[in-house]
Amino acid sequence: MTVKPRLVIFDLDGTIADTLDLFLNCFNKAADIYSFSHFDEKNMTYLRSLDARQILSHHHVPLLKVPSITRWMRKAMAQQMSTVSLFPGVENTLKTLHEMGLTLAMLTSNSIENVTTVLGLRNLARFNLVECGTSIFGKAHKLRRLVSKSGYAPAESLYVGDEIRDIQAAKRASVPFIAAGYGYTLPEALLQAGARRCVAEIGEISELIRSFPFDE
Repeated sequence: MTVKPRLVIFDLDGTIADTLDLFLNCFNKAADIYSFSHFDEKNMTYLRSLDARQILSHHHVPLLKVPSITRWMRKAMAQQMSTVSLFPGVENTLKTLHEMGLTLAMLTSNSIENVTTVLGLRNLARFNLVECGTSIFGKAHKLRRLVSKSGYAPAESLYVGDEIRDIQAAKRASVPFIAAGYGYTLPEALLQAGARRCVAEIGEISELIRSFPFDE
C-alpha cells in the first residue's frame, strides 16, 4: 500500500460490537427452525479458523435457505441488541480517527436498527457512510459501492473486519485490509487469508495509520 488511508471502513459484529454470545444464541434458535445443526461450541477453536462457507457446511446449513436464515437472525438479534457491548476502546478510537480528519464508514450484514442500538447516536454520528444488510457472500459488491460513494479511491481506503469473508471482499474490491484479531476468526487464520496486519485491540488502528506506511 503506497497511499495513506483517508477512508476507514469498519465491520460491526466481532469488530466494533462483541456480538458472539448473541450470535450463538440466535444461531441455535435458527437451527431449530430451519433444521440444521446447533453451533459446535466444543470445536470453537477449529471453527474460528474457517471461512463462512466452511462454517455453514460444518453445520449442514442449506445454502438456499441462507438469505431467509440471515433475515430471521437479524430480527432475532434486534430483540436483544441492547445487551451487546462495544469492544473496549471503540469510542475513543472512533473519536481519535474522526479528529485525525479521516472519513469513517461501516459495512455490515446486520441491520441499521441493530447498528443504531449498539453504537448509540453519538458514535453513529461519526460515520459518514453506513451500508447495512449485506448478504453473507455479497460484501465485495457493497464494499465497491461504498468506496465509490465516498469519493475516495480503493487504495485510499482501509477495511477493518474480523472474518475471512471480509478479507475476500476486500481483495475483490482492491481495498487494503486490517484484521481485528479479537473477533470471530483466529488471528493466524486471518493473516494466512491475506490480512495486511492483525491488531489485538481496536485502539491499535489509529496508531497504525499514524505510523504509515505500516507494512514496511
